[in-house]
Amino acid sequence: MPIVTVQLGQCGNQLGASWFDTLAEELSSGGYGPHAAEVYFQQLHDSSTAASSNKQWAARAVLVDMEPKVIYSAKQQAATSPHGWKYAANSAASGQSGSGNNWALGHNKYGPMMGPSVMELVGKQVEACDVFEGFLMLQSMAGGTGAGAGTYLSEALTDEYGSAHMVNCCIWPYSSGEVTVQPYNTLLSLASLSEVSSGILLMQNEVLHETCTRSLGIKNPGFKDLNAVAARGLASALLPCSPRPVALPAPTTAINPS
Repeated sequence: MPIVTVQLGQCGNQLGASWFDTLAEELSSGGYGPHAAEVYFQQLHDSSTAASSNKQWAARAVLVDMEPKVIYSAKQQAATSPHGWKYAANSAASGQSGSGNNWALGHNKYGPMMGPSVMELVGKQVEACDVFEGFLMLQSMAGGTGAGAGTYLSEALTDEYGSAHMVNCCIWPYSSGEVTVQPYNTLLSLASLSEVSSGILLMQNEVLHETCTRSLGIKNPGFKDLNAVAARGLASALLPCSPRPVALPAPTTAINPS
């Protein structure tokens, strides 16, 4: 059953782009059954031709940030992906100024301010689902938009879609982070999300960093590397378990649900 992903803040949008790219790559094997891709992607048809080769896949996602440049970067990453997916044209809501790592500002001002436009975009994604299952929220625990506004939107979505499941995938900040208020942001986020979320998946930046350096041999990993590891871990947790053939077919460059 389809799941709508909501990417919140800089961290959530960067992770979301890596998440969908990882999904598209993994699902291209065809080893997860004929309908696995439809859980996270919506199939779009080229109106100019009925040829199946012209089908495109759009992520079932809503992108939210207070600054449009992060959303633009995520959409560019999707547009240049070799795995045959993109974000839908009208799938983003953004402002013009950030939350300044202020949880209260994100939760009490920007969250309510962005709420109506985000709820409208989410409603369109939900209407496109045959049988809607729930939400996957991608966010940071340390910032103002992902943590503060993200928590507010999680609460609003729970009120609006009470029967839907909600899983919040939250990135735990570095213990020596530059944001002095990140312990308070993290505590406030956990306290609120524990009241509305069906489940909270925590990914620690230190663990992601250590995986890059020790397991992958990346001496100075950047956020792109950390997000790739996080996306792979998230895919291993949320993709269905299914037997894979011993001899895998040659990899394709686009999602192949069959």
